[in-house]
Amino acid sequence: MTVKNEENALKRALPSIAPFLSSYCIGVDNKTTDNTKGVIAEIMQKHEVPGITFDSPWHESFADARNQVLMIAEGLTPEVSSHCLWMDADHTFSFSDENDWDSFTKVLESAQPMCHVTIRNGDFNHRLPWLITRDSDGKLPYLWKGVLHEFQQYEGKSRVLDTSLAESVPITLHHYYDGNARPKGKLLYSRDVEMLLNALQHESDEGMIARYVFYLANSYKDAGDKENATIWYRVRCMMGWWDQEIYESLLSIGKMNEDLEALKRAIEVCPTRPDAYYHALWFARHKENHRWMREIIGVYEEKFGEPTEERPFSNQGGLFVDDAKLWKVDDELSQAYYWAKENKEMAMLHSNRALIDCNSPGNKKRITGNQSFF
Repeated sequence: MTVKNEENALKRALPSIAPFLSSYCIGVDNKTTDNTKGVIAEIMQKHEVPGITFDSPWHESFADARNQVLMIAEGLTPEVSSHCLWMDADHTFSFSDENDWDSFTKVLESAQPMCHVTIRNGDFNHRLPWLITRDSDGKLPYLWKGVLHEFQQYEGKSRVLDTSLAESVPITLHHYYDGNARPKGKLLYSRDVEMLLNALQHESDEGMIARYVFYLANSYKDAGDKENATIWYRVRCMMGWWDQEIYESLLSIGKMNEDLEALKRAIEVCPTRPDAYYHALWFARHKENHRWMREIIGVYEEKFGEPTEERPFSNQGGLFVDDAKLWKVDDELSQAYYWAKENKEMAMLHSNRALIDCNSPGNKKRITGNQSFF
């Protein structure tokens, strides 16, 4: 963990994970002015967890800060820390139920270098390879890259990356987005834009350039600068590399500009992700544009054939995932089939599919009420 001025967030985060730890390693930014170190010491002593807290100098890179932690953590004996889990100060740790700890320890015995955990905020979630394992020589051969929105890369001997842990043993880090290490609002996004533009001037790796361009566009979008966000998202779409970043770029262009063609291109990139179908149909319904509805239904049927009771959509492997879209897209398809295709059978089929996972009492009542028209 890397932290700065996080005494309050740590009072929530550390008690959630401490009972499961054999050791810890936390880098505290050397410009920290609050009682972060004292809070760490108090909580870890209470839970009798040994570990290291060290002063971490800031070198204008979040990857560098995390690499400092890796370097120090490697010095802990392998018997004490055979596996490591990354966590941020504004996270809390949990299993899906009380029995997961026994299953989890069994999985650890055969776990390969990197396993994914779920980062969740409400219905939104994404997965990151934040559970790591020492190599047979006791080393932690990992490298964080990126000045911002950093990611972890395995550089050890094993060629196998086991991503099954997220499926078999759900580890969830709940993200509250209330940490103190970074400014909030437009000040945050302005700083991010500055950091990413500076990084682009010095980066030569094409994959890193593509990543920086994507997050630069994201920062402009979050700052409310639709024009620059659209420009940089379009640049990102021309660069190749990870399809999920291209999908999210096209999705953002479509949502910001009500651009049906961008949403259709997003569907071509990731046909099983539900978001682009949902937003295209939502725009069409609110504009009472039946032609748009028929176009998206046509694309949907082209990709999956005759609709059945089995849902074809999946968020597996998605970058930024909203689980609610899995039922919301069926809700929109139900209404589109009714209004634009006058197909009550398909309207009912998708309405029933929407009800399976809908966890909103108000929407369940509305969807059930709509069925009286089918």
